[in-house]
Amino acid sequence: MKINDDFRFNKAVEEIWPSLYRRSYKICRNREDALDCMQEALIKAYSHFSEIESFKPWMYATLEKTCLNHIRKQKSRPSMPLLDDIDLPNLITEDQERITVDILIAEAPDDVRAIVLMYYERATWAEMAEVLDMPESTVRHHFRTWANRVRNAYEVTGTSLTRKSGGV
Repeated sequence: MKINDDFRFNKAVEEIWPSLYRRSYKICRNREDALDCMQEALIKAYSHFSEIESFKPWMYATLEKTCLNHIRKQKSRPSMPLLDDIDLPNLITEDQERITVDILIAEAPDDVRAIVLMYYERATWAEMAEVLDMPESTVRHHFRTWANRVRNAYEVTGTSLTRKSGGV
């Protein structure tokens, strides 16, 4: 972009900055996500600025699409924390928790183990499905089935975790 375009871009953004933030915040509902989406939309706008005929409407549309895509990505992230489901964090030490999780993962079948490891790496269901070459619904089913088996196989008593008869 030329220096003159840089100046025009900065001026155009300055004029609508407060309303961009308000709109982004209303969609994202938290400051960090709103600012992240604004930054992403502004990068897109900057790279296409010389092609944009009507900046303000284009910018609002781009920002809204960016925010909605961000929300979709967040919703596709697994939101079922396994350890919270079986009430371990408050009952055992961090080292015991790590060992317990390692054992539970080691006992899982290969495809489920891969899903669980990707889950802890914060991969989305879609990313897991793509890597494992299986439908997203199958990935979710395998994970939930395994998590339910873990909940049913282990019993939390006081500060200890003991395997019920039958196991995982």
